[in-house]
Amino acid sequence: MPRPWPPTGAAASFGLVPHLRRPAMQTSPAPDIVETTLLPAVPPLLGRRTLAGSHWCLGALVTPLITGADTHGRFAVLDMSLRRGTEPPAHTHQREDETYFVLEGQLRFCLDEQVLVAGPGDTVHLPRGRRHCYQLETEYARVLLHLAPAGLEHCFQALAEPAAALIVPPRPLDPDVTKLLAVAARFGVTFD
Repeated sequence: MPRPWPPTGAAASFGLVPHLRRPAMQTSPAPDIVETTLLPAVPPLLGRRTLAGSHWCLGALVTPLITGADTHGRFAVLDMSLRRGTEPPAHTHQREDETYFVLEGQLRFCLDEQVLVAGPGDTVHLPRGRRHCYQLETEYARVLLHLAPAGLEHCFQALAEPAAALIVPPRPLDPDVTKLLAVAARFGVTFD
């Protein structure tokens, strides 16, 4: 009688039953897989939303929870509290992918011609090299922003001032557009 495949049970799933071990897979390297075992291991990290590391950037409260310095440049995670009316115009990142985890509020993301509406519990991934923007559909939103690879967290910091409190700052009255464009260009971000 033929043996069932795939095997069931804990012993089979760990390959402990010789006659139920999975057959060897063909080994041909996939061209899009990056060998990450050569990178140094990242230790466990705990990021906290504190005033000490937070800054106000163009009408948003930005708190780096995990930075590229913590992850050998692999990724960064920012806690961002946003206010309607301070959203950036359409732009393109050349260096990093962005993934937004919506904690509070509702945002409308535009990626090329695609529209994605996201609320609490939703995740939106915006790949590098694609024109995108977002607009708040609520007065306030809070997101976790995952950047991969890291680096863009320094752009936010270069455009910011230390936060005086863990609140969304007032809208900037007269943002320095020349500085914004110059700093963004240094980090591979272009505006349309």
